[in-house]
Amino acid sequence: MHAGHFIPKSVGGITLYFNEENVNAQCYNCNINLGGNQYVYGKNLGKKAEKLYKLKGTIAKWTEEDYIKKTAFYTNEIS
Repeated sequence: MHAGHFIPKSVGGITLYFNEENVNAQCYNCNINLGGNQYVYGKNLGKKAEKLYKLKGTIAKWTEEDYIKKTAFYTNEIS
């Protein structure tokens, strides 16, 4: 499995690159050979796709505390 990005970093920037709703499990064929298979990916995301498109071009304003909380959250998830 790959971490497939619905809106790639080249288009969505860093704001969407680390957005959990923008990153989903995707097979090698869809992610690499089909360039993300955007049509099917977006269709499966449904309304989430619209929300992600609205975030395109925005700038995430994360504080040091935000990074600490994210790190703690994911550390807990893999423990």
